[in-house]
This record gives sequence, C-alpha cells and structure tokens, in this order.
Amino acid sequence: MPYYTVGKEIRMTQAQNILTKLEARRKGLGMSRKALAERSGLTVLTVQGVLRGGKNANLSTVLAISQALGAQVGLVRASKLSAVKRRQAKAKAHRLVVMAQGSAALEAQAVGPDVLKRVERQAEDELLSGPALRLWA
Repeated sequence: MPYYTVGKEIRMTQAQNILTKLEARRKGLGMSRKALAERSGLTVLTVQGVLRGGKNANLSTVLAISQALGAQVGLVRASKLSAVKRRQAKAKAHRLVVMAQGSAALEAQAVGPDVLKRVERQAEDELLSGPALRLWA
C-alpha cells in the first residue's frame, strides 16, 4: 500500500508538471486563455480549471490544450515557441492579405503575386514584432 501511495504522488507531480509547462507555454506565446479555449474547442472555464490545478483534467482535455499550444504531451520535444508564433503569424498574415486582395479585386485594384508575397511577409513581420495577443485574436 505505501508503494501505491508514493506512485500516485509521483504521477500527480508529473501531471501537475505537465500542466505547469502548458501554462508557461501559453504565457510564453502571449495567448489569452480565451484564445486558447477557442483554439482548443474547450470553454474558458475548463481551460482555466485545468491550467490552474488540473481539476477535471482528463487526457483528451490536456491533449486539446497542448495541440492548440503547438505542443505534444509525451516524450516528444515540442515545437519551439518562435516556430509556433511564426506559423501563426504566417497563417494570419495570409488570411489578412487574401481578404484585402479580395476587396481590392472588387474595386479593380488587385495586385500581382509578387506584391502579395511581399505584403504577406511584411504583415507577418509586423505581427511578430507587435503585441503577442494580436497573433491569437
């Protein structure tokens, strides 16, 4: 029986360590809990409860949160924070430029692909250099 108790405490410590690392990753990415909830398909209350202390933290919830943060739970090393931010900035810049290009095309002022690529890169750089919350809104 004492062995089981020690094992259970170790498992709880490991679980809390994972949740602590996920919370640190969220903060490192500059992502709000609301944005994390939207990206993971969970409610804000669930995300808060899990990241604050693991209440009702089942595996599917932890996996949804980790995936939304660009991390993997397990023995595999997660993507670097800068790589996750870069992917998000690139995706958001592309969406913004496509919307702007669509509006410009309606007004017969569309630009060529070379200009679009340059504008996308510029938007990506601006997203990365600005407040982190802009990446996730």
